[in-house]
Amino acid sequence: MRDILGSINAMSRLEIPKARRSLEDVQSEYGPIAEETRKSWLVPCSHTFFPAAPTASIEHTESELGFAIPSAYKQLLGITNGAKLFCVKQKWSEDISPGALDIRYHLFGCDELVEVNTGLLASFRKFYAKDPEYKDCHQLNYLAFCDADGDYQSLLLDEPKDPQVFLLCHEFAYRPYDVRDADLNYKLADSLRSWLELICKSGGWEGRGMQTGDL
Repeated sequence: MRDILGSINAMSRLEIPKARRSLEDVQSEYGPIAEETRKSWLVPCSHTFFPAAPTASIEHTESELGFAIPSAYKQLLGITNGAKLFCVKQKWSEDISPGALDIRYHLFGCDELVEVNTGLLASFRKFYAKDPEYKDCHQLNYLAFCDADGDYQSLLLDEPKDPQVFLLCHEFAYRPYDVRDADLNYKLADSLRSWLELICKSGGWEGRGMQTGDL
């Protein structure tokens, strides 16, 4: 885990595929590009990592959540208590909030894991309060760990060691994952590491899912 996070940290450009965005689109969003390759526009980016979460904090988070955090994400928390990856300046926001950055991947630390996932559970239970299919459901079967513009990258809790990563869409009010919803809540990667490798290999572009905003 530490090696792939180190590889991401060494990257100073977000790669935007030319097949997905025109130069005009990219410049209107970010201003002048830094470089380009045959396939991509390159925009300056930065990353933020945090001190490792103490074991006691991770255990407290699990107690608050009511279930064990998958070991792969616990390993990440033991390296950095959340992270902000591929952060870029947006041209339109400079006049409103100078220096503000758009965070492409906001991985949650311990406190954020509790805040976000308890909020998702509350949203689900409120929306489905009168649905007989879910009347006895009091726990979600996933851990949302990364923000995706109102949707979330999430770990499916069917495999405690290193579960698959899927896109959790808001259309179903964040109810428990079900294969019936796989057209929207679809798999992004087979594991947390393979998801991070996908991000790294694509220069920061892949890993958000097709439902989320591309820029």
